[in-house]
Amino acid sequence: MAKKSNKILSGNGWSFEPAGRAEAAETPSVPDAEQKATVKLEKRAKGKAVTVVTGFVLTAADRKALAQTLRKRCGSGGADSPAGIEVQGDHRDAVRAFLAAKGWKVK
Repeated sequence: MAKKSNKILSGNGWSFEPAGRAEAAETPSVPDAEQKATVKLEKRAKGKAVTVVTGFVLTAADRKALAQTLRKRCGSGGADSPAGIEVQGDHRDAVRAFLAAKGWKVK
């Protein structure tokens, strides 16, 4: 005989959403002329250099597109997260020049 499960697998017209998991509304992106970013160099555990861009307000889609553009422009890999954008290697000058050309205030 198969074990009986207490799980609700489906409902008749019901949708199941766990409590406390309501989707938060994402803040819209700030125009380029009002953006302020901080570009800095960080060293990782194995001594690798990573250029990190923080301090901006972008939606997830805009942040992802900017990260992809920066990685292509610098010719290296990297990552984007809600905390900021990382580009592998020391590309501070190239990132600052690109963001300044878009009208951002870069620190």
